[in-house]
Amino acid sequence: MTMHLDFPIERPDYSFPAFFRHRKVGDHYVVTNAQGDFVILKPEEFKSFGEGTVAKDSPLWRRLKEGNFIRAEFDVPAAVERLKRRKRFLQGGPNLHMIVATLRCNETCVYCHASRADMTATQTDMTKETAEKTVDLILQSPSEFITIEFQGGEPLVNFPVVKHVIEYAHEKNRALGKHLEFTMVSNLALMDEDKLGYLLDHRVQMCTSIDGPEHLHDKQRKLVGSSAFKAAVHWIKCINEAYGQRGLDTTL
Repeated sequence: MTMHLDFPIERPDYSFPAFFRHRKVGDHYVVTNAQGDFVILKPEEFKSFGEGTVAKDSPLWRRLKEGNFIRAEFDVPAAVERLKRRKRFLQGGPNLHMIVATLRCNETCVYCHASRADMTATQTDMTKETAEKTVDLILQSPSEFITIEFQGGEPLVNFPVVKHVIEYAHEKNRALGKHLEFTMVSNLALMDEDKLGYLLDHRVQMCTSIDGPEHLHDKQRKLVGSSAFKAAVHWIKCINEAYGQRGLDTTL
């Protein structure tokens, strides 16, 4: 333990405090430990803490003991339990899983980072066999909450596999009983009424983005023979209306 203070401590007592970190905030000192407990001390309290001169019958002693900051009073079982609670998420397993149904995309965005493939590159499409193996692996997660997010490329390019994933995952999950959700990140340019109806029926949450005004969006996200902006805006309106009719979240 090393103490860097802006006032002198004549006789630091390194045997009194349990391990701690500190930071001066305003006129006080925030003292924390590895378990996530903290106390806020006045300068004179921090000085007393650092020098080990805290009276046992004082309110400061009680505060420090409750936070496990006194070495001689250190409660190991309490510290272990506190750490277990803080780190319990490590035992939960991953809950968000992304499936790239294809690398093909009908738009050519100038900033694309997704290893986009041309629309003719059907060899980049995920097969139903691979999709099933992927779902099987996803459902092995110990997490009780599973979200499968479709990305790409443009996932609507390989819509049959998207549907297969949804239906296969629901079938396999009947025996597991996990809370299963689906989301899709799409440019929406390949959306149609049938696809939208299917996605809504299976409560797939849809996400898209607009890069700005039409001229900027279409400059950044090029759609051959059409306006990417107009396609996205049209379907955003349709989706929001449909979400509203079904009582779903309209913040697409």
